[in-house]
Formats: sequence, C-alpha cells, structure tokens
Amino acid sequence: MLAAAECSSTCCGSVWVTIRREGSQVLWEGWENSGDGGELPPEFRFDAEQYDTELARATSVWC
Repeated sequence: MLAAAECSSTCCGSVWVTIRREGSQVLWEGWENSGDGGELPPEFRFDAEQYDTELARATSVWC
C-alpha cells in the first residue's frame, strides 16, 4: 500500500502497487485503487542500482 485515508482503506480508499525486481530493473505494476476507481498509473520500470541508491538516500533522511 502506498497511500491510504486516515479513516480506512475500505471507507475512502487506498492505492496499492506490486513492486518487484526483474533482472536489472525494479518494476511497479498491478496498480489498484480501492477508492473512486479513477485512472491508474501505467507500469513503471527503474534501473535497480539507481533505485537502491535512492532508497538508501531517502531512508537515511528519516533515520
């Protein structure tokens, strides 16, 4: 789950995506919106090495 309303995902909705590694890429696919059923994003592919670097940078800010 990437995002959810404070009340609950069944009330106002939430956004879900499947994230997986595929060789040298990280793939975001299978988007779901339990809320209004609006348009969903397309599949995203990221370079796995750059993805790992960005995750490390982002998590270091919060730790």
